[in-house]
Amino acid sequence: MPLRARVRPLLLPALLLSAWACGHSEPFQDPDETNHGPFSPDLPVQLTYNPGPDLTPAFLPGDTIVLYSYQSAGSLSFHQCIGALPVLGGTAVSQSCPRSAAALDSTERYENPVPLDDSTIVLVQSSRLKGAGADAVTLLGTAPWRTADQFTTRFEFPFPAPSGVHEVSASYLSLLGGGELAYLAMIDLSACPGTQPFCQFPSLLRVGREIARLNLEGTGDPVVLPGTGYATSAGTGRTPGAVLYTLPFDTRVYERQVDGSTVTLFDFGTDSIARDPVVVGNLLVAVVGGAATRWTSNDGDPLQVDDGGNLALVNLTNGQVQYIAGVYTRPALSGNGRVLLAVSGGNVYRIDLP
Repeated sequence: MPLRARVRPLLLPALLLSAWACGHSEPFQDPDETNHGPFSPDLPVQLTYNPGPDLTPAFLPGDTIVLYSYQSAGSLSFHQCIGALPVLGGTAVSQSCPRSAAALDSTERYENPVPLDDSTIVLVQSSRLKGAGADAVTLLGTAPWRTADQFTTRFEFPFPAPSGVHEVSASYLSLLGGGELAYLAMIDLSACPGTQPFCQFPSLLRVGREIARLNLEGTGDPVVLPGTGYATSAGTGRTPGAVLYTLPFDTRVYERQVDGSTVTLFDFGTDSIARDPVVVGNLLVAVVGGAATRWTSNDGDPLQVDDGGNLALVNLTNGQVQYIAGVYTRPALSGNGRVLLAVSGGNVYRIDLP
């Protein structure tokens, strides 16, 4: 039977929440005067201050260095780089930006860095000609984390998957052990806001379409995981080969086992849409609630666009849930489960857990 939430809300101080708001309006006033106080007496630490967006944080082995993707400041090319800085905050220890000849007339992006070992990361590299409406090339590969331009291609998009899906990129890279990687395959799709499949002015959205497994050390094509249609996120499961995932407007976090079976790892209950799961030991962290807007494809398929939500910390042993209120995306946990990273307002924050 799936665990369900036994909720004990733990809200961050009002001062901190106002600092994390998207704008600079009046200070946040907590309407819940019966809450049990702050999650932690210490304010979370803002680790990045880049004028552009900072994205997808991850820990290097040892949990002392944080990797993240960021948009290069002071450039009209809007290149996206890989940065690294101490988990305690301070000066960056590494900044690796595109340096190829193509970068002169293109926008190149290094995205979704995930440590493979102490020296190597897996990442996605994309390039788009200036003024073009689509990427010219998207590659999934490996590189030294200090010099991401020394990139080794492991797989190239677009990929016409056996499922019939035309995959154009990858997100939520998740290591499964033994050289295996899971990723959320992305597609570009014409869609309308709301629940109707047709509108006068549809938009082109990039959304998740399916989850696939890829052997980084082999030459075979990715294998699509059944039942993951229009998945909204993916993550590494509790055991080697297991994959976490979430589905559009679904309150559950699923775990697909290496034998192909699927279990509900946790159900957050009515109206608490779940996404961005990460698990370490018996601690599950996910983004829930907040702003997840609905779009509809021309074929009537529901599409979820995520604008962030609260962080939920779940003790999988007893089902107790603690919430950190805010507008967060892409949480990451340290190997000992004591330090939490998340993106809010285009910056990376650190939250120390008790």
